[in-house]
Amino acid sequence: LQAESARPLADALISVGADGIDANAALFETYDPPGTAKIIPGLRYSRNWLPFTVTLPAVIAVNTRLVPEAEIPTQWKDLADPKWKGKVAFAGADRSGSAFIQMVQILHNEGEAAGWQLFTRMMDNFGITGSSTAVIRGAAQGEYAMALTLEDNAQRFIDGGAPIRIVYPREGISIQADAMALVARAPNPAAGKALIDYIVSPEGQSVIVKASSRRPIRTDVPGPEKAIDAKNLPVNNIPPDWAVAKNKEFMDRYLRLARR
Repeated sequence: LQAESARPLADALISVGADGIDANAALFETYDPPGTAKIIPGLRYSRNWLPFTVTLPAVIAVNTRLVPEAEIPTQWKDLADPKWKGKVAFAGADRSGSAFIQMVQILHNEGEAAGWQLFTRMMDNFGITGSSTAVIRGAAQGEYAMALTLEDNAQRFIDGGAPIRIVYPREGISIQADAMALVARAPNPAAGKALIDYIVSPEGQSVIVKASSRRPIRTDVPGPEKAIDAKNLPVNNIPPDWAVAKNKEFMDRYLRLARR
């Protein structure tokens, strides 16, 4: 989108990290589709974008054939144990928006100084896959004992029969929206608006919930059948203003860490 900004080819961008849109707001156009009154309160905290789905971007998917019951982690700190060296899949914070959020979740939970110390030890155990799809597939197929992933990615493999258990680390996870937005100066703005209108609608959200196992953005659309009620999860949401302000600093530090 940056490269094509003078003459965009896309009309809309969907299912991306909201911080990326906020950090590049000039590439997008503000839009309020019908139905925004039914969006879960507090989910949209920026005028630059609209929620696409509700995600739990930072969970652990554990292969129960490779990890004994007594050794299944319950917290992020467990992934820093040297016994897991090379056995934890991570997409790479520079390759995946969800992986970046997973890293930021740990920094938020622990505080920046302690968070970087913990994440650095975790990195020693990571196998960097380069994509979110490869992370969960690697854990499901036994290439890795576990993976940092999204709840819905793990649930789809569970539904397909993979020996995966989802762990919600007790230090905290975030419930947030991935985002969508109209592209500024788009070639077909009416088509982009029609797409977003449909995604926000009850029908569109119901289709996405069924197809993806993600949670809906609307108060009047049921969530996935097997989803744990949010009130029973260890929620510790990342402050959005802090995450946006620290975006470049955190990415630069991650890249230095990855090049060690």
